[in-house]
Amino acid sequence: MKRTSALFLALVLVLTMATAEERFSRDYAAMNEAAASALIITTYDAEGKESGVCSGFMAYDSRHAVTHCDALVGAASLAVSDDLGNDLGTVRVLGADSDIGLAILSFDEDTHLPALPLNDGGEVMRGSGCVAIGAEEGFNAVNAGNISSFFDNEGISYVQFTAPISQNAKGGALLDDEGRVAGMILTSYESPYVVAQNLNFALNIRHVNELWSYCKDDEPVELASWGITDIAPGSTYAAPTKSFTLINATGALLSEVYVSPRSGSKARIGFNWVKQDQELTVDFDAYEDITPDSTIVIDVYRSGESVMYTAIMPTLGEMMGNTYKMAALRQDSYPKVLSCELVSEGEEQEGQRHVRQERDTSRAAFALPQKLDRDLPEGKCCIVNETNQVILGAYMTVAVPGSLMQWVNRISEPLLPGEYVVIDCPKEIMEAEPSYVCILEVQGRGEYRARFRSSPDDFRSKVLYVVMGENGRCVIESGVNEQEDRG
Repeated sequence: MKRTSALFLALVLVLTMATAEERFSRDYAAMNEAAASALIITTYDAEGKESGVCSGFMAYDSRHAVTHCDALVGAASLAVSDDLGNDLGTVRVLGADSDIGLAILSFDEDTHLPALPLNDGGEVMRGSGCVAIGAEEGFNAVNAGNISSFFDNEGISYVQFTAPISQNAKGGALLDDEGRVAGMILTSYESPYVVAQNLNFALNIRHVNELWSYCKDDEPVELASWGITDIAPGSTYAAPTKSFTLINATGALLSEVYVSPRSGSKARIGFNWVKQDQELTVDFDAYEDITPDSTIVIDVYRSGESVMYTAIMPTLGEMMGNTYKMAALRQDSYPKVLSCELVSEGEEQEGQRHVRQERDTSRAAFALPQKLDRDLPEGKCCIVNETNQVILGAYMTVAVPGSLMQWVNRISEPLLPGEYVVIDCPKEIMEAEPSYVCILEVQGRGEYRARFRSSPDDFRSKVLYVVMGENGRCVIESGVNEQEDRG
């Protein structure tokens, strides 16, 4: 009997070890094999100086890679290398979604690097193993950890994980315990107010698949034109610069160009008027109050006449980014007002190729489990995060007359949007006099804070809701203990 039991335990141990070895987060050879498809992306400014480093990974085939949109914004050029430091040649942009910081790159030449397998459903399990692969100081780092949580915020799906990452890991791959990419690494949270360990986030891979579905059949574009690949509704990156070029073919002198209503903005060639056949580049980028809806106006002086005319032109949005020849001035129906003919002198700048639908940012009303709401035990307090922010900590205290306040309880685990935590009401609150003041303070990202001061009766066996108030500030509501009262 003892021998049978020993054999059975040995068999269980062997099977357990075999199962463990099959897990990607414990298969070091598989992790290093995946790192071969991880990329280091260095960005350069217009003067050729290095301006940043981020990460990426091969996806879908050996000609395409996923990275963070930060690699595109403001960069004049990119250099992409593999895990061994080999330069992968010319790269262009296939697609982007600037709302969520996502981009897909396309290589001119085959990289011969394998694409990482994707967790197409984006489904992960809390507590399961994961591996983060991303750039650090000129090399790729491979770190194992666990999936902490997953949540949606304003229509975007995130994965929280504990695998350590560096700032340059943004755009890298978060792989699940089956070796599939579950998300693109976004950031690690840091705060000067709260110590937050292993609070790292990734964008769910389903958003990558969504972007790929839009752009997979498109032609890649040069980095400078990446904005036309942006699928974000109302993309500011896809809009051409607030400038245009005019060629004077009117036979008159152009005094100055401005917008209506006037905002102090005007354009000339130095201190001189624009003569026949001269070009004038009109740049309104520096003026934040000027929008694409602004009407372009030009003061025109015709030789031999003592009056100054005004030529009304199209809106800035119809002209920006292009070059036009201005010709055929003619009298308008209003005195001293001229109209003109504009002839395009080049291929007009392309707008967004695709625009995805606006995401549903409405979040279903959070509901506590009915049993918990009805039967919150004596001496317990429930804190519910009904905001769209992460609550990093919470502190409770009692302001006892004649003594200094002491924080008597602390919630140190992050509380994600829609989550709640049931904690013990401190003894000091349970025994506090009705005239005392109890305080709950929650802390979130940066200066995101809320403080609730009330009677001990509003804490004992009650549910405290942290909600978004006016001006984006969070507030705390108390005393609601029945689910139907919350609507």
